[in-house]
Amino acid sequence: MSLQYAGEQLTAYGGIFLLVTGVTGDALNIFIFLTIRIYRTTPCTFFFLVGLTHDIGQLLISLTELIFKTGYGIDPTRTSTFLCKSRLYLVNGFATVSLSCSCLAVIDQFLVTSRSARLRGWSNITWAYRLALVAFSIAWLTSIPIAIHTEILPTISTCIPDANLTAYLPFASLLTLSALPVSVMLTFGYLAYRNIRLTTALTRHRVDRQLTRMICMQVILIAVCQIPYGIFNAYTLLTANVTKDADRLDKELFASRIAALLNYGTSSGNFYVFLVTSSRFRQIVKDKIFWWRPQNQIGPVTVETT
Repeated sequence: MSLQYAGEQLTAYGGIFLLVTGVTGDALNIFIFLTIRIYRTTPCTFFFLVGLTHDIGQLLISLTELIFKTGYGIDPTRTSTFLCKSRLYLVNGFATVSLSCSCLAVIDQFLVTSRSARLRGWSNITWAYRLALVAFSIAWLTSIPIAIHTEILPTISTCIPDANLTAYLPFASLLTLSALPVSVMLTFGYLAYRNIRLTTALTRHRVDRQLTRMICMQVILIAVCQIPYGIFNAYTLLTANVTKDADRLDKELFASRIAALLNYGTSSGNFYVFLVTSSRFRQIVKDKIFWWRPQNQIGPVTVETT
């Protein structure tokens, strides 16, 4: 079995698995965060909600397209200029907003767990709305040049960036989709984790320790999924002018498909990480999914004396 065939099968079946589990998990996350008051009223979970909607978009558009193109040879972007341009625009916009919201959620948890009253005061829902709007606007506006400079190359009928964008895109992806967000999340995730170890202070300030742990585990998930993608992008940049034989190209193509699938783990795995991390979240999910089952309740017991 060749590496090319193995990569195609891995993309097809692994992609379908990530698509189904990811969309299901993200939809359940949105449902839980919108219906449970303790989650609905915090800046951190507002960032979650914005990011989750973009995660679903990323999975439905980008991952679905990758599955059909790589696994089944179906690629409508090769014949439609609109689909060609809109695909890269949407992929970049969804990914950038999602990672930006994850960064903002981690920073918010650092602020809310701080012993400084001034820093805790910066964590409020009004600022969350403003920052999310700024992140949303920047991500989608900066994606416009990608749509403008993407075209169908007539000689090979393939949707690719033009020469101006080809030199810029790998570096931009390495910086904005890997190095910068992972560095921010690891830094502030560590600081938030250090803060939650201060049990006395957290109790006094009524900080939600389980939510903070959920954020910290999300940081680990994103780091595990994004770092290989960033390493492959860095490798691509460093070897752009190197002459490569067919065997090396096959190995690089296989590695690129593994890195791409791992990259989608960022959008697919949040719900399952939260389930593992938080006992309260597990109980809420159980109560919502099995809503028809009566909950155990402890009522008062009357003791008669004679």
